[in-house]
Amino acid sequence: MREKKENTTGIVARIEAGEFEVDHGDYQRIARLCLKSDGKPYTADYVRKVLLGLRKNAVIEKKALAYFRKKQSMYKALQKIS
Repeated sequence: MREKKENTTGIVARIEAGEFEVDHGDYQRIARLCLKSDGKPYTADYVRKVLLGLRKNAVIEKKALAYFRKKQSMYKALQKIS
């Protein structure tokens, strides 16, 4: 098994600690936010591997952190309405 690579944003540690919850479809949504150099989006499987710490991609980690923060703030706002 491969060793986990060091994570610059700490997104892997935050997911493992339970700070962020990964729901169905999150990998695909993050993949659509991140484009490769040829203009195509990354695959959801590659994003999953990055967020599990098996691959290293600072752009995906940065976008994923922003995505999960936004998702948390939306959940909190919806809870206030109820």
